[in-house]
Amino acid sequence: MKASFSFELVCLTAAVVGSQISNCFGQELELSIDPNRIYVNARFSFNISASLKNVPITPSAEPDYYDGFVRPDISGNAGGVTWNWGYQAADQVGDSLPGGALSMHYLGSSPRDGTSQTLDSDITAGFEIGYGRQLGLIRLGPNRSAVWGVQGGFGSLDINLDGSSLVTGNASLVEHVYALGGVVPPVAPYTGSFEGPGPLIPTTPASSVTSSVAVSSQQNAQLDALVLGFKVGPFIEVPIYKRLSLHAGAGAAIMDALAELKCHETMQIDGTSKRLQRSFSYEHDEWVFGYYANLALGWSVTDTFTFILGAQYQALDDVEVVGAGREAKLKLGESIEVIAGLRVSF
Repeated sequence: MKASFSFELVCLTAAVVGSQISNCFGQELELSIDPNRIYVNARFSFNISASLKNVPITPSAEPDYYDGFVRPDISGNAGGVTWNWGYQAADQVGDSLPGGALSMHYLGSSPRDGTSQTLDSDITAGFEIGYGRQLGLIRLGPNRSAVWGVQGGFGSLDINLDGSSLVTGNASLVEHVYALGGVVPPVAPYTGSFEGPGPLIPTTPASSVTSSVAVSSQQNAQLDALVLGFKVGPFIEVPIYKRLSLHAGAGAAIMDALAELKCHETMQIDGTSKRLQRSFSYEHDEWVFGYYANLALGWSVTDTFTFILGAQYQALDDVEVVGAGREAKLKLGESIEVIAGLRVSF
C-alpha cells in the first residue's frame, strides 16, 4: 500500500510539473496587434568629426593692417585722401619721407596655408520622434509571430566640433608706407571715423615692401551644425521571450545641415611683440541624403508602453563649409549611434 501510494504520488507530481513545463514552452509568443505606434528616442553619436583645410587668402586691394587701417570716408576719398584711418603704436611714425611717414603692416601669407587639422567631439546628442504603422504578421512557427510595417520620423543632432593647433614657419610681411605731408598724427593709438572730421592722409601708399619673417600661428577653430531631417522605411519586430522583443528597421534619410564655421588665428612675429589676430566666420546650409539601419531590444512594461535600447547606423553625404580661406568638411558618412527611448502602441 505504501509503495503504491508513493508511485501514485510520483506520477501525480510528474504530471503537474510536465504540465507546467508544457505550458511554458508551449506559450504563444504573439506580439500585441496594436496597429499604431509613436516613439521618442534620445540619440548619442560617438564618431562625427570634421577636417579643416587652410588655404591662402588673397589680400584685398585695401587690406586692414594688423597695426591699423586706411578706409574710405564719407566723402568717398575726395582728393585722394581720407580721415577714416588709424594706427596702433608710436614707432609706426617716422621720417623716411619728406613731411613724415606712417608705416602699416599686414601678413600676405601664413605658415598655416596649405595645412590641415581635425575637429572632433566626444559625444553628439540629439533626439528623434516618429510614427509607425503595423501592416501585417509573419508566422515564424505554430506559436510564434512577428509583425512588420513602415515607420517615419523627424530627428535632430546638435553637433559641436572644435580643435586647436600651433604652426610655425615663414610668412610674407607687407609694409605700406604712407606720406604724411606734414600732418602730425594724433597720439597712438588713434582711430578715425567714417563721418570725420580728422587729419587727412593719402589713401594710396607711397611705397610697398615685402619681406619674409618667422611667425608662430595659433588657431582655434569651431564647427557647429544643427542637422534636422526625416527618415522613412520598413520595420520588423520579432518576439524573443515573453515581454522581450527584437526590433529592426532600415530606410532612406534626408537631412538639412545648418553649419557655421568659426576660426580665430593669432600670428606672433618672432622676436617682436607684434601680433596679427584674424577671425573668420562663415555659415552654410545644405540638404544631404543617405540611409539608416537600426537594431534594438524592446521591453514591454505593459501592452501600451515599451522601452527601447539599441544602436543605429546612419550614412549621409558629407557637408562642406567653405569661406574666408578655410575649407571644412563635416563627415556624416559613418555615424554610429546609441538610441534609447519609449514607444507607445495603440
